[in-house]
Amino acid sequence: MALVLLPGLNNLIDDISDEKKLAPQVVEAALREALLKGYERYRRTLYLGISEDPFDEEYFSNFDVALDLEEEGYRVLASKIIVEEVESEDHRSRLMRCGRSPKMPRSATRWCWMSPPRKTISAAWPPPPPSRCWPRSCATSSGA
Repeated sequence: MALVLLPGLNNLIDDISDEKKLAPQVVEAALREALLKGYERYRRTLYLGISEDPFDEEYFSNFDVALDLEEEGYRVLASKIIVEEVESEDHRSRLMRCGRSPKMPRSATRWCWMSPPRKTISAAWPPPPPSRCWPRSCATSSGA
């Protein structure tokens, strides 16, 4: 998802931290929780008056918010399970084989996942370190 800018984010975190005598990490965690709850409420309002709320209590459990303190903004992220047929775009994504990049070794196959309308969301070569890789999102196999 695109970065949503929050000008003055660093100053806001520092001000709240100083005023409430809290560590900046605690303020950041609270801000992430508030932004995530706001995103959930926004999604729920899209169905007001149209149909019954289609989201159960656990629906947003795979969502998270990442703060970007350098660019002063945030992103709403979703971890997804890779499947052949997508039933729920919020929880599942389709894996497809992509073409090779000229920088990739001939023996490597690059995998990327797609989201309608068939736009590449992420491709991994070389694969990022495991700590930056969402589960099953950075698969690379040999022998293409």
